[in-house]
Amino acid sequence: MLTVALDTGPLYGPVTGVGRSVIEIMAEFHTRPDDITVLPYALSFRAPLITGTRRLGYPASLAVRSWGHWNIPTANRALRPAHIIHGTNFVVPPSRLPRLVTVHDCWALRHPAQCTAVVTRAMDALRQAVATGAHIHAPSQATADALIEFFPHAPVTVVPWATPRPITTDHRRPARAQWSPQRPVIASIGTLDHRKNLIRLIKAFSSLSTDYPDLLLALAGAPGNASPAIADVLNDVPAEVRSRVVLLGSIEHDQAMWLYRNCSVVAYPSLDEGFGFPVLEAMAAGVPVVAAATGSLPEIAGDAAILVDPIDTDALAQALSTVLSDSAQRQRLIAAGLLRLQHFSWSATADGLLEVYRSIVESSPRTHRSRRQTGRMSL
Repeated sequence: MLTVALDTGPLYGPVTGVGRSVIEIMAEFHTRPDDITVLPYALSFRAPLITGTRRLGYPASLAVRSWGHWNIPTANRALRPAHIIHGTNFVVPPSRLPRLVTVHDCWALRHPAQCTAVVTRAMDALRQAVATGAHIHAPSQATADALIEFFPHAPVTVVPWATPRPITTDHRRPARAQWSPQRPVIASIGTLDHRKNLIRLIKAFSSLSTDYPDLLLALAGAPGNASPAIADVLNDVPAEVRSRVVLLGSIEHDQAMWLYRNCSVVAYPSLDEGFGFPVLEAMAAGVPVVAAATGSLPEIAGDAAILVDPIDTDALAQALSTVLSDSAQRQRLIAAGLLRLQHFSWSATADGLLEVYRSIVESSPRTHRSRRQTGRMSL
């Protein structure tokens, strides 16, 4: 039996794609009680935690700042009797235990000037963890390949995520989504960050506005570092175009499901993605996808999306126009998307992570010392 200390910190606060990946792998591990015991933990000094969660009782900002330079405070005592620690969101605490850290993408490593101080400290902690022996998990081969630039000698294993399952069948309409069912809608889901490339999406939409006078652009996502630039570009477009851009703000997962089922196409022109849940979610909802030919998106989408250069606004506009006007292409993309989903499952994700855990624990010097003292560990 393998005991894994799993970071459930992404479940506290707004649950993004990272949090949904934690929910899914925990659910899958709980179906395998003979293989694995999950010991959930969270780095928090005061926040109320889910019952059964171990608390690393340090102020998060101070701990992560320290972990960027030193191997203190450790998690040795707090996470007993785990065999391995899995940090699910770029950060894993110092410990004598073997450690795995999930690196979802390399955007913050590559563009530190666009990151907050919190993210910058997390990247420092990631570098220190890898320098002191942590193994890296990447959810896509594209991310694994990019990591070579920053950690050329680090052990990296690819285990893909899958399609997040709907939390409920009762999908709620987002409060600001008041359009009629007959109107064509381009939907984009994701935090309003520069990485999501929403400025070019708005410009592409503006260029389509004359040919598609009823078309709406719905942007769903929490405010981010691109929010001021988005406000500026909306002030620059004609008022008639601006009136057809709907800023939905942050929405819950069930509201996102409503949006998928009530839009014409999902646009995902992100400049970099480590996986891209919205691509698979759109496919599962039977919605065609236009996405960027960058990062992990070609790897995830395969031939089931129209892929474009995210820097080329005209190409993005043309791809969206094709999906809106060419019914045969729409149907091809929808059918290909449903087939593409068969390449991803949370069962396969759990299998892959279990294999990584076992491999790391088996090769750990600490494990070999323990065996010499007490006999072979049962995994």
